[in-house]
Amino acid sequence: MKLLIKKDNDNPDFIVNCENIIQNRIKLWSPTDIFVNRIDNWFDEKWMKFSGTIMHEIAVWEGEITVPPFHPNRVESSDLYKKTAEQYVKIDNQKTLHIFQESNNNLKRKISEFSNDGLFIWYSGNSKVNEVGTLMCYLVRESNCQPFFITLSGKKEWNVSQTKGILRKEIQAIMNEHVSTNKKTEMNEALEQQINLSSRKRRIAAFMIDHFVITFLMVSIVFLALGPNFIDENNMGKMTTTMLAVMLPGFLLYFAKDSIKGISIGKWIMGIMVRDSTNPNEVPSFGRLLIRNLFIIIWPVEFIVLASSQEKKRLGDKTAKTIVVKNLNKPTKLPRILALVGVGFAFFAFTFLFAGTAMKNSEAYKVAVKEIEMNEEISEETGGIKGYGMMPTGSVNISNGHGQAQLGIKVLGNENDLNVNAYLTKEPNGEWKLIKLNK
Repeated sequence: MKLLIKKDNDNPDFIVNCENIIQNRIKLWSPTDIFVNRIDNWFDEKWMKFSGTIMHEIAVWEGEITVPPFHPNRVESSDLYKKTAEQYVKIDNQKTLHIFQESNNNLKRKISEFSNDGLFIWYSGNSKVNEVGTLMCYLVRESNCQPFFITLSGKKEWNVSQTKGILRKEIQAIMNEHVSTNKKTEMNEALEQQINLSSRKRRIAAFMIDHFVITFLMVSIVFLALGPNFIDENNMGKMTTTMLAVMLPGFLLYFAKDSIKGISIGKWIMGIMVRDSTNPNEVPSFGRLLIRNLFIIIWPVEFIVLASSQEKKRLGDKTAKTIVVKNLNKPTKLPRILALVGVGFAFFAFTFLFAGTAMKNSEAYKVAVKEIEMNEEISEETGGIKGYGMMPTGSVNISNGHGQAQLGIKVLGNENDLNVNAYLTKEPNGEWKLIKLNK
């Protein structure tokens, strides 16, 4: 159980080192009571064994050790933990250590009156700004008190700069031991994270699936909005407005594709997900996921960076501080394979049906059918026309009012079926005209 409170103005390494020193002393001494007091700022070694002043002038350090006379306004927190069944439990402190009083009155407040088997701890705040911090401890056993004082200083690496009542090398050894342990832990965490990172192949496959699905969805909506007669549409303003109305929210969907639990359609199929790089169990915020995917605009650069990065990160990952890891709770292969097959089937079905419907609704196709029905040779060869195939082939192109069409039409006859190729042209503001029919 951690005893020290870390605030924004604390250097985290200072807090960690103090916590490690305290836990070492607790393991060594196993006190019944632990009093933890946070002081607002740095304090020096003169506070150790300091009892107060007489007549506001004469400082007293002699005699039985008392509670250090910190002004209550300097004490940001004061907690009491009691040992029960080999565990320490936080309880209400019935006796306040630091009270408003005259300094000379503190001479009577013996530390042993608060516990006859306790560890009293005072540590300083604001270590981030000061780049120095202090820790003072009193171990009380019956009427005996064993105090020590430590000053730690540093910016990147914290070291012991002063000790009193305890050997400097003993404290430094405790700190070094935990630094080594922390490095091993970091290496293990990095290795574990490396093992759980998604492969580049899976990421690229997921990207291609996402790109295919969202692009297909956007194109489908555009075609449906334009209607089956879009081939003969001459109003470019209407087509542009329709495309923009679909594509703008479509691009938002594209860039926000990972917003649901960090998993897009492609990532779900490939069994991977986006997570926070510092906490792999946490899903990044919507804003970070959106920023991450904006970098897809420069996808060639992103592919190069991903391929060359040992961390398997592209620029979007580095900017948003994200990683892509294996989804350990992914569904079984069958539903994911079925989803992939379903997407492919939907694409081909839509393409076949919509393209066929659009082709049959074009004026070029209607003119070609009319000409076929008026052709006596075709009527004789088929024994009479009774219908046409489901899907004509070919293309219809219109540019600046000029049109060209090449259509392959299957003619269903009463006796024989016949494949007919029709070639048509169109002038601006004119009608489609048949140029040639081939059987």
